[in-house]
Amino acid sequence: MSVLTSTPAPAGSRHVDAQPSYLAEYVLFPFYDWLVLFYPKSWWPNTLTAFGVSCTLLASLLLLASMPLNAAFDPPKAVLPPISWVLPAGAPTPPVTPLHPTRIEPVVGGRDHLFLFYSVCAILYLTYCVADNTDGRLARRDRKTSVIGEYLDHGLDCVTSLLSACVAFCVMGCTMCNMSISVCMVAFVTILSHTLHYELNTFVWGTRLATVDEAMIFFGVCLWIALACPFLATDRPLSLTLLQGLPLIGTYCPTTLLNLASLLTYNEWIYIFYNITQFSTILGVAARRWSMLLRLPTLFVAVNTAVLLSLLPSHSALAAAHPPVSRTAVTTTQFGPFQYPAVWMITAASTFSVIVHVVIMAKCAHFKAPDFLPLAGLVFVWFAFVSCPVGGMLLAVLLHVVQVKWNVGFLRQKKQ
Repeated sequence: MSVLTSTPAPAGSRHVDAQPSYLAEYVLFPFYDWLVLFYPKSWWPNTLTAFGVSCTLLASLLLLASMPLNAAFDPPKAVLPPISWVLPAGAPTPPVTPLHPTRIEPVVGGRDHLFLFYSVCAILYLTYCVADNTDGRLARRDRKTSVIGEYLDHGLDCVTSLLSACVAFCVMGCTMCNMSISVCMVAFVTILSHTLHYELNTFVWGTRLATVDEAMIFFGVCLWIALACPFLATDRPLSLTLLQGLPLIGTYCPTTLLNLASLLTYNEWIYIFYNITQFSTILGVAARRWSMLLRLPTLFVAVNTAVLLSLLPSHSALAAAHPPVSRTAVTTTQFGPFQYPAVWMITAASTFSVIVHVVIMAKCAHFKAPDFLPLAGLVFVWFAFVSCPVGGMLLAVLLHVVQVKWNVGFLRQKKQ
């Protein structure tokens, strides 16, 4: 068997569930177990899953449609280090993101009702969190578990989580050039986790300190945090004078490191911690079977990352050359209220999710090897996205919708 292709876990191998975080194990899971006791018998798990996904997609699309007309990647490229470390000398603060409370232009209600708009979106995100964590419990309670339910639960989480992560970065004020790197790292964690699940029957989804459960809650809560603490995006908590006055640190740390630390905003400290966590998770999952890094879906995630990140400068220049004049215009970089940053985020979430669904479907359908046909469709998305970002976005969304519908139809037919 080629190293490019995964092989399923041997029949009868022990299934190892994802280890929950401390918060999930001792607080969230008991709450969900209690809540599901009150769900009516008439509720169907798959309907609950679809409802939750609809809530989070609605929230993300409402927020993405609320970017100001001059929304752009600033600087127009992907940047791994915190943006404060690469800004020109003397630059006051990092650029404010388009969904930050100081810049967002709510598509519903206007800025006069910003708190209400953010709150509605936050409640939609939290509703998704509850639905996603109780659909499986409802299925087990009423003995309505199904392969389709498993596929929808794991599969739809992928696109919604990627899109929600993009939005959360922008709402909090973490610059989009940093966001682009972090979201691609999330995609690597996701594909490796599902590949490990398919090959070894082992699920890894974070650490004991933080998992996807905390992330889903954060997607909702971050809207209120950004409203209450807008300074997190611009203020620097540690001045050089303060650092130099600290015992041991001021004495033994090189001045260069102290200077770098003094440049970081609150959000950038969180960004560093977040990326370290993601990178350690990638290494931890990959270490269980290093050959997963050479699987075709993993390689496609790498190529997709390269395509999305490498096109940021040229696409940003194209968008700047044809600035939007209204929220209804459709150009190569604008689709109605969705400016180029939103187009990029939707494309990233859709394309990465197409790749991950290949492995999820192989697991749910008990394929002897993943079906790589959807990856061929992704090549057409890349070619379209290069010259026409909006066209690439629409093709990516269409490809993913067709993929999900076909997979559900196949699983339903197989069940019969």
